[in-house]
Amino acid sequence: MACLFGHKWEGCKCTKCGKLRDSNHSFSPQEGGCEEKCQICGKVRENHDFVNGFCSKCGQQAKNPVTLEALNMDERFDLTNALECYEYYCTKSERDLKDSLSYGNEANSFPAIFARHGTFDGARKDMMPFEALLSLVSKTKSVFFDYSFTAEEAELILYVIPIMRKAYEKEEINGENVFDKHIKTLRAVASKLDQALTAYREEAARRSQ
Repeated sequence: MACLFGHKWEGCKCTKCGKLRDSNHSFSPQEGGCEEKCQICGKVRENHDFVNGFCSKCGQQAKNPVTLEALNMDERFDLTNALECYEYYCTKSERDLKDSLSYGNEANSFPAIFARHGTFDGARKDMMPFEALLSLVSKTKSVFFDYSFTAEEAELILYVIPIMRKAYEKEEINGENVFDKHIKTLRAVASKLDQALTAYREEAARRSQ
């Protein structure tokens, strides 16, 4: 009854009834590691400082150790679009890709462009399990996307981007390439990701010595 008309919160605890909430904690670092403890309720959390995939304090490897610097809107769109086109390619038969996508309303869609030019340019449907590819597409589209990947995800992206870029390069309208902006954006994404993957691998090699 003390809080019938609302709690009086001080951090994560009501000063009237003693109820706790899982927010507004007062975390303080603990000695000898990366743990932090709430001084009010005692909740413990880990707070790592990941650099090139490893915590600079305790050495733990991040779950997704390949981390990009934040992408702008165009870079994020083209990254997700390239992965979605590859996902489409993985789910369609060769006949669907080469025939039906070349005509009608879908003829100038991104998947159609990929189908016309990407399928004979080294694309493989067995590069990554389909479920993992779906997860990767979902990750890049999420509002909680933190620009971090596993090494395997990074390798898949670096495999898909050149195929999509070459497909753009071969697609012309009235003798002119109208996808130059997308080509440049994909190059920028690939460069950032390659640098991040290289930095992670070099750090992993250094720590294994």
